[in-house]
Amino acid sequence: MQEIVFKLVPNLQQEEMQRCEDFFRATGVATSGENSASRSVSVSAEVATHIPVNDEGLSLKIEKHPDWQDKGLVKTIGQTYIRCSAHTTLLHLKKYLTQKLSVPPVFEIELLCNNVILHKDYTLKFVWLAQWQKREPPLVVHYRTRVHYG
Repeated sequence: MQEIVFKLVPNLQQEEMQRCEDFFRATGVATSGENSASRSVSVSAEVATHIPVNDEGLSLKIEKHPDWQDKGLVKTIGQTYIRCSAHTTLLHLKKYLTQKLSVPPVFEIELLCNNVILHKDYTLKFVWLAQWQKREPPLVVHYRTRVHYG
């Protein structure tokens, strides 16, 4: 496909090669003695190891559910405000809370927003859009435990 484009647009390949060489010089990537195919593969490998993320951050407040009676079985969480990626799933949050609260294996953590139980595969951005629309940040998520039956 790229070959067709190079044939249709005059001097595009030369300009593209010049831009690549300028980029390699600016970033300090060695280009001597390599052909363009191996150079693009080595650059692709370097880029794959460091992928810049343009990700939205989301402020989150984690609180114990007001109706929850734990009877001292679960520790309290120290830090209630968290800033994390909007692509964080609730499963990540459950694992974090399980570790921080030292939840015994017989219990499972449930996450709620506006008294609606949230599914573990939801992202925080989805919860924000579905449950927290038109409210001031931070997103408030409540947790409680229940007995895990399997």
